[in-house]
Amino acid sequence: MINYISKQTIKQTQCKQIFDKAFKQVQKEARAEGLTFSCNLVGSAKRNMILENKNEGFDCDYQLFLQKNKKRLSPSEIKKLLIRLFDKYLSPNNGFTCCEDSTTAITKKRKSPNGKILFRYDIVILDCNQKIPSILKRNEGGHTWCQLPKERNYPSNLAKIEGPEMWNELRERYREKKDMQFHNKGYQGRKSFQILNEAINEILQQY
Repeated sequence: MINYISKQTIKQTQCKQIFDKAFKQVQKEARAEGLTFSCNLVGSAKRNMILENKNEGFDCDYQLFLQKNKKRLSPSEIKKLLIRLFDKYLSPNNGFTCCEDSTTAITKKRKSPNGKILFRYDIVILDCNQKIPSILKRNEGGHTWCQLPKERNYPSNLAKIEGPEMWNELRERYREKKDMQFHNKGYQGRKSFQILNEAINEILQQY
């Protein structure tokens, strides 16, 4: 069974500080290529609802919001540039694996000297300049922008979770879903923030 980890444990890893420092460098070099981004920590990490699997560490989900693309780089060019920059500033010299280009995210893992995964970053790229926000996804032909489902309304739905009863129910529902994922009983390929969003919607329906 997986369990929530304390704020102190998270603080000791310095996972947020490490990412923020690297992102500032990524942001600076991307700007030279005509790209500007803002960044937001989302999901369980932002709400101090981080679950840890002793063998797989814990997840930190980040969203990068594309603001400008002055050179009109293609989706594949944007993804490849970001992979190169994150590999540069979250490097193997600091215990990080090379970037994994998953369907909707760039994944970076940090390992201990004995090879244990301490934590991972899942970084998704969003373009909110259009009426309907889009997410950068990998497909057979490379990469493309795909409109987000209209029902994805995570921020406003989360704001509706009120009181200890709803919060306790949400924490337990989310923990159960992540436990299923860690034990290969469902949710394979899903990111933590996606699973949390599903749990939020279920609690809102329940109440």
